[in-house]
Amino acid sequence: MLAILLSGPVISAEASGVFTCRGADGEMTFSFAPCARTEPASAVAVVEPSTISNAPSRFEQLDNLDDAIARVQQALEDVKAQYEHDLLNATGKTDGITATFEQTTNNLLHELSELRNQRGQVKRN
Repeated sequence: MLAILLSGPVISAEASGVFTCRGADGEMTFSFAPCARTEPASAVAVVEPSTISNAPSRFEQLDNLDDAIARVQQALEDVKAQYEHDLLNATGKTDGITATFEQTTNNLLHELSELRNQRGQVKRN
């Protein structure tokens, strides 16, 4: 089943209605509604990498990426469990349930791939 999902086109989160949000505590969540803004855009400042004095070490970066990978893997398991639950409780056509599951799964798999690529780059540096 995973091979079938991987063979389909990757759909952007906005096109599918699935959003990846980060809470104030840094925890990643997935939602079918847009993320709430916690601070105005004008409060975000761009900092040049050379000016960062407390940049995380390579090991901290790897730990952070490992945590993010684990969260996405857990989200994949949660999405699968929700899909199975929704199918069991469906009273009519399941096309919409399946389409949402496929889109969400594709987005999560894409994000997982990106995180693993980032981890590989950090590990090589």
